[in-house]
Amino acid sequence: MHAVVFAAAVGLSEEQVAATATARAGGAAWSEADAQLIAAADALHDADTLPDELWAKLAVRFERDQLIELIVIAGWYRLISCVINALAIELEPWAARFPRAAEFVR
Repeated sequence: MHAVVFAAAVGLSEEQVAATATARAGGAAWSEADAQLIAAADALHDADTLPDELWAKLAVRFERDQLIELIVIAGWYRLISCVINALAIELEPWAARFPRAAEFVR
């Protein structure tokens, strides 16, 4: 839903929006800096932690409190998706849908 609402306003291309659901961080759609953030989101989703090497790369660009905020934001979105799924809250009819998990490129 947020991709539909905010993508154009923050300068994301259609390719980048699609890549958030269908590709890993190293895809051609992302700069190295953006790829690190996507890798962080992937790592937090997959393992609930950030590998030391990735933390070190992010720490070059971000202060510790910003890295903590990144983790909190990822956790917040995970919490919200859990609540929405568990309560079977109806999806917005106008919002974009992610492809089924079997279609993901990993």
